[in-house]
Amino acid sequence: MKVALDTTFILGRGAVKDTFNLLADGIKKLIWTLGKRIERIKPKVWAREHGLGRYFGSSIKGHTEIDWDE
Repeated sequence: MKVALDTTFILGRGAVKDTFNLLADGIKKLIWTLGKRIERIKPKVWAREHGLGRYFGSSIKGHTEIDWDE
């Protein structure tokens, strides 16, 4: 059995991430594994080559063309 542990450093009462950024974090971890372990290239390079470079920005919502007001 494996256990997931969030060790995000927080100041104050708690760290809050929205669903989009949590999913982007998971996708980034998958990209890291695919790029580094399977194809033996740097994850950021692998992501760019496969059209997933936006996941390596500061926030997925900041790099995605979605009308968040809808």
